[in-house]
Amino acid sequence: MANTVPVQLSATVKDAFGQETSTRAYALVNPLTTLAVLEDIWHTWAGDLDQVTDGKITGGRILLPQPFDIFSGKANAVAGSRLEQAALFGYAVAGTDRRYSQVVPAIRNTALIGDRIDLTDADILVWITLWNNDLADLIYANDHEQPISAFLDAQLAFRRLRKQLQRSSKE
Repeated sequence: MANTVPVQLSATVKDAFGQETSTRAYALVNPLTTLAVLEDIWHTWAGDLDQVTDGKITGGRILLPQPFDIFSGKANAVAGSRLEQAALFGYAVAGTDRRYSQVVPAIRNTALIGDRIDLTDADILVWITLWNNDLADLIYANDHEQPISAFLDAQLAFRRLRKQLQRSSKE
């Protein structure tokens, strides 16, 4: 089978002054490639990178970009939508008293009642349930790999994204 699935390999490199940057490689892999093989590919690539840099590799990622046409999403953003208007969905984390919050940028205006998120909205309920499900092949977790255990709350938040707004603004 031909190598037709795009993949991106990235590594974060730190220099002697503590500055970090990342580098990325683009590739095509066989659609039948397993995650274990992708991990081996990344380790080989990062090992070779390590041989040609004086910096220290501090982390890395394997990204499998997904084309937009996989699902029937929106053709355009809804008029008036703003990335700054975000929802924070709070979840309990198993084995700790900490919480994890998942951000949804540009939360749907129709999912709001005044300044609150409508927790009875059908799509919001699906989103909350998604994060609480333990699936056969996936368990949602926080960035410390601790499983999400329960939904706690949701709140509307406004986050500054001035740089992005300045780049997209026209004078």
